[in-house]
Amino acid sequence: MWYPANSIVNPIFGKFFAVMLLGCAAMAGHAVEPTAPVRLTGAFQAVSDDVARAAGSIPGRIWNSDRSDQGGMGALRLAFPVAPDTLELNISGYHLHESTVRLSLLSPDLQRELKLGVRSSPNGNWCLQRWKLPDDWRGKPVVFLAEDNSPDSWLGVGLPESRRRARAADWVLAGSSLSAVLLTILPFFTALVLLQRRFAGDPVLHVTLALVASGIFALAVFFGFYFSHTLGLALVVAGLGAALYAGRQFWRHAPLRMERFTPLLAVLALATLVVATLFLYGGTESPDEVAGNRHDMHLPADNQIPEMFVERIFRREPLRPFAADWLTSDRPPLQTGYLLVSRAWVTQPGGRIAAAITCQFAVYAGLWALLAALGVPRQPARLCLLACVTSGFFLLNTLYTWPKLLPAGFLLGAAALLFRIGRENRRATGVEIFALGGCAALAMLGHGGSIFGLLALGGVHALRGGWRDYPLIAGSATLALLLFAPWLAYQHWADPPGDRLLKFHLAGRIPVDPRGALTVIAEAYRQTPGLEIARNKWSNVRVLAGDCTYIFPSLGRTVMEIFTGDVRGAWWRFSNAMQNGEFFHLVQSLGFLLTGLPFLWVARRQPLAAAGGWCATVALVSIGVWCALMFGPESTVVHQGTYLTGALLHVAAVLGLLASGRPRLILAVFVLHLSLWLCIWIFSPSWDMLHRQLRPAWSPFWLVTWFTAAAALVWSGGRLAVATEDESNTKPEY
Repeated sequence: MWYPANSIVNPIFGKFFAVMLLGCAAMAGHAVEPTAPVRLTGAFQAVSDDVARAAGSIPGRIWNSDRSDQGGMGALRLAFPVAPDTLELNISGYHLHESTVRLSLLSPDLQRELKLGVRSSPNGNWCLQRWKLPDDWRGKPVVFLAEDNSPDSWLGVGLPESRRRARAADWVLAGSSLSAVLLTILPFFTALVLLQRRFAGDPVLHVTLALVASGIFALAVFFGFYFSHTLGLALVVAGLGAALYAGRQFWRHAPLRMERFTPLLAVLALATLVVATLFLYGGTESPDEVAGNRHDMHLPADNQIPEMFVERIFRREPLRPFAADWLTSDRPPLQTGYLLVSRAWVTQPGGRIAAAITCQFAVYAGLWALLAALGVPRQPARLCLLACVTSGFFLLNTLYTWPKLLPAGFLLGAAALLFRIGRENRRATGVEIFALGGCAALAMLGHGGSIFGLLALGGVHALRGGWRDYPLIAGSATLALLLFAPWLAYQHWADPPGDRLLKFHLAGRIPVDPRGALTVIAEAYRQTPGLEIARNKWSNVRVLAGDCTYIFPSLGRTVMEIFTGDVRGAWWRFSNAMQNGEFFHLVQSLGFLLTGLPFLWVARRQPLAAAGGWCATVALVSIGVWCALMFGPESTVVHQGTYLTGALLHVAAVLGLLASGRPRLILAVFVLHLSLWLCIWIFSPSWDMLHRQLRPAWSPFWLVTWFTAAAALVWSGGRLAVATEDESNTKPEY
């Protein structure tokens, strides 16, 4: 069996990072101060010097349209004698949409226009925006035009005095993010150290139990803050005390220091990489809406709901009204509990976003446990983790922090234990029953869609003879119910009814309905003709791959634009088509890794293919349950199911590819996979074909941070070893 060596990763990435880091110093542009008079009309006016200094702008060179006596509408014109290579302006305002405001560069004769866009709304904060101008606009006289065309919006424009304020915002966000990441991962690593002595030779159970312990602690913190602010703080302080004790234990085992530092460094590097990706094109001064607009899907504010819940609980504010007509009980509380662990110390919005990003890393702990249970050797296991880290499916759902990957981590931990129990054809031990019950409950407390994964795991294990293990069934179900009971009580008494999403997905009922979920579901099926129900289920199957009526025509037009020389338009069209396909459709989310799935059958006698086959089987059963239970039509888009399915398909595809024994194919697929990740999910085209506008360029600070974090991740990933059952006789290698 042939596996790609480290040469696939380390030399290629090392040279690539070195070249890019050397070039980053030359990427900063500058704004040229206009010398001609400023023309203001309507509501636009100069603002005070105090505001200018706070915004980092030149006093007297900052304006906004925030004047109610003029209806909040007006225009600003600035004449630049020479257009710079990179135009830098401080932009502020609310509701900065194409229909409400206009930002443009005009030629002096007003015959040519270059529209300028912002990636996310500043929400009243002053944000430094950098546009790298096309060659045919540089070095020529231009007029900058800012128009506020709506009384419901306001727009602010300022000339930056220096980059000092933007740099300060970057450093503050970086420092806040680092502290948030450390506080968020502290419960997991504390449990990992404290469980070291007893479970040193069992990495699968060790990692899974550490996940369960951290989840139970987060759940306790949530209900602690709900009942009493003092109780919540006491639990967090107790957790810090346990962490200090674990740190003392850590330093007592000198020979294992580097082995246990490696995963910590990998987590910090990965967190830094994701944060740098998120803010690569600016937005640190107003970070709340950056994630939803970082890519071309323009996602809603669902990622902010756990943080909104945190503020209600932490500040002990009324639970209603919450978010439009949604209730706090509509979405489970696990991620909210994790965020409350760091809330008392992390007050910056960017830090809270970093904490939410770190919560999603539970999926990698679960993958780690699963790969160890499957018996995957170290090198293929590293490549599996590399493929997942560099997948748009994982990246997008990590930086856009709705609670999807967090519960998938617990489901993967349960999958690891069930696979091992089934392979050894034995009954589960008491500790395994505890871990399985905890994983099941915490997965459901992370996201309700986890039920599809739990049914699939239970069904596959039962078919392998697990239905005879009555202690496992009774014990894990009892523990899961005990852990889930407090949240059921919250839904019933604190903020009822809490079952809106259940009615939405299983009955197609979107408006608030006070009736019970079973009543609404039964009524939906009773009132819908059988033929329509069948069509709904079939459409659920079709949407898994998408109907390809968008992606293939878009790719065809991309090729035509490349041949006609419109490279920037081709990049945007290709990026837009691939992003939307991978975001909505499960099959397309695999990208080029899809090549590996057929080899699960072709090379089925290979151990890696057998391990991947089990993952694919669970994923297929999960898909079947998902398509059958979702009311439809076309309701099985990726984000409305369990992310266990996508994670298992990624693992199965990589293992199938490695089992093929075709070195050139493996290398080609990985190169294409990494190239797609870089061109589609990391670096975004500056030209927006949909709105015909130029978007802000990258931030030098975050570009350098990204490459530094990527280099650190490659180094730590090279050292990271997934200890298998056969390779961990004396000590775990993490």
